[in-house]
Amino acid sequence: MTTAALLPAWEAAGVGFIGGLVPDGLRLLNAPHDGLPTYLRTGFFWISLGVLAALGAAVAALSHPSTLQGALALGYSAPSIVSALGARTPTVGLQAAKTFKAAMPRLGLVGEIRRWWAS
Repeated sequence: MTTAALLPAWEAAGVGFIGGLVPDGLRLLNAPHDGLPTYLRTGFFWISLGVLAALGAAVAALSHPSTLQGALALGYSAPSIVSALGARTPTVGLQAAKTFKAAMPRLGLVGEIRRWWAS
């Protein structure tokens, strides 16, 4: 493959950024709810969304895809993998938290991220 066939890095990054937004968009569309979910009002969600979209942009730009579909797939896959790794639920107090929110111990930043992705 020649360098002329590759997308410019800025274009790959832009499409990868959009691809990075797709996993959370799909999660939002698939979630059964009445009105907007409450997690959309938290700063943690928006910061995480920005970080995952930036990750998608970086992976797409650094991978040098040759098509827009390739850049979108790369941008989608990086946050999806991170989300799948983060969704492994911590065992400490998770079942108790579903029943009694006040009974849940502090899980730390990684535990909170895993709990959020698992929901």
